[in-house]
Amino acid sequence: MRMKKAFFLCSFCLALSAQANSDDVLLHECNFDNGIPTEYATYDLDQQTHHYTMVQAGLDTGKPWTALRERGTDGNYYVASTSKYKVPKGEEAQPANDWLVTPGMRIPTAKTKIAWRAQSLCENVMKGDTYEVRVSTTGNKPEDFVDAPVITIETETINQWTEHTADLSQYADQYVHIAFVNRTHAGEILAIDDIRVSSSHSAYEVIRAIDTHVFGTEEHTLAGILRSNSVDGINKFTACCLVDGKEYRRDFTNVDINSGEDYRFEFPETFSAAYGDTLHYRMWVDIEGYRPDTLNAYFVSMLFRPVRRTVAEEGTGMWCGYCPLGTVAMDRMKKKYPDTFIGIAAHYDDILEVESYIRQFHLSSYPMFLVNRKYEAAPMVLAQINGKTDYTTMEGAIETALLHEQNQVTTADVRLTSSEVDKMISVQAEACFAIHEDNADYRWAFVVVEDGMEDTKFYQANYMSGRTEYNLDGYENKAERIYPYTFNDVALSIAGQLNGFEGSVPNKLKAGETYTFQHQFEVSNMQNPNNVRIIAMILDAQGHVVNATQTPLHTTGITTTPNDSNLAPIIGYYSLDGRRFSTPIRGINIIRRADGSTQKVIR
Repeated sequence: MRMKKAFFLCSFCLALSAQANSDDVLLHECNFDNGIPTEYATYDLDQQTHHYTMVQAGLDTGKPWTALRERGTDGNYYVASTSKYKVPKGEEAQPANDWLVTPGMRIPTAKTKIAWRAQSLCENVMKGDTYEVRVSTTGNKPEDFVDAPVITIETETINQWTEHTADLSQYADQYVHIAFVNRTHAGEILAIDDIRVSSSHSAYEVIRAIDTHVFGTEEHTLAGILRSNSVDGINKFTACCLVDGKEYRRDFTNVDINSGEDYRFEFPETFSAAYGDTLHYRMWVDIEGYRPDTLNAYFVSMLFRPVRRTVAEEGTGMWCGYCPLGTVAMDRMKKKYPDTFIGIAAHYDDILEVESYIRQFHLSSYPMFLVNRKYEAAPMVLAQINGKTDYTTMEGAIETALLHEQNQVTTADVRLTSSEVDKMISVQAEACFAIHEDNADYRWAFVVVEDGMEDTKFYQANYMSGRTEYNLDGYENKAERIYPYTFNDVALSIAGQLNGFEGSVPNKLKAGETYTFQHQFEVSNMQNPNNVRIIAMILDAQGHVVNATQTPLHTTGITTTPNDSNLAPIIGYYSLDGRRFSTPIRGINIIRRADGSTQKVIR
């Protein structure tokens, strides 16, 4: 059967209905009545000094979290973090960045949640705290927490305990650490207590066996996994699935599934889902009259998995004293992820600014990266690295954002070629989509960047000067005003339209077909064409980057129009994008002759 079009590129979502005979299993519990357990880890990433009133309230100096006894109770303790700091004259306190990380634990099922209670303890500043709950599948250090928070509490209740829960279903079958991260700016005390992680499951569970994206075929079979959580073994069962309103059943006999074991089963039927379609299905089993929870799931059918690259457009400037952080981050990302990271340094309010470019983004501060034109990411933040406070590109900074974007599946492979004659640049961009789409809305956009730009007017303000306690690739040892200075990754031109060229990608797409767009534009501010790169991006209807690529600019020299009396007469000159001219144009010309032949020449 053919599935209806419903294309989604998002994380897998698993919904299970509650059953009366499910049991709660407590995976972790902490009430802090004996202090902060040694299995917990704490990190003070903001490195700010507690205000004396916070010390008087009992918070330990130099520690991000402290166990405190609750007033008016018979020995109840909670864990506390402050965002009220001692601020040197003329400076402003930064938001808290204090981490409380649980011991590791395995999340057994999709029906797992974390619960806790919290309040903002305030006497003078009546401000509710802001904090996140985050999950790591790789370790307990802040840089390991690359996923988005499972929940963010923007404003906690003031002087009153409030119960909270957060869903952990996306981490089923994984070993995790969970972090509470105080992000409050200029509050007082955040109090957390009674952390509980529990899992609810039936004696038997049905778990997905198919990834959220399936590549290479439009004909699919459905499969699931039956997991036994019961001491009783399973000898036979009936597997059932529902697709497009029709139920399918298959009996399995003479099986031997013991407690803690998984059994993969498949259905013999074939289901059609065209490339780009989403196949939704429901799946359950019947074990001698007992029916566990139903699995509701889907997958997207794609012809192939495109190679994904991420674009990070950095707002920067010569006057910006913190912008060396952006330069260091850019250089580290290019070195560490040469095949997937595409960096652009867009200058603001200096002589390298392209006004029609950077001012359209309205960045919140400088330096700041705009990642795939979706969201902002700081270049670097302070963190504990090998027992020392230093700057890192993780912890929610640019590398965290890069890794997140690289984990997302994209729809198109992209390629690019370019050439240049007398500052006239010609590009040919190609896109091959892994899906069919009848009403596509994509467009090409281009940015020209140059490395090694030098001028007697160039300088770089450097607030990192003298900060030798940090490793900033030498900027800590450079002057407060670096002069002369060489700039890399500088945006020279947006090559026409910031939001891309309308009509540059057809609105009807067939998976596997290659679609080509050619364009010519002039860039007059190049210093050295040999240091220039062209960046091509496919944008979606929201202006987000679907995928991107880059190529060095190829300087081809000058080729004149042939003048051979044996050739047929010339009847027209055409640009790469198909426009006709009566005389040769500057750049690449396609010459069409009376006998139907064509030649590509450069003037």
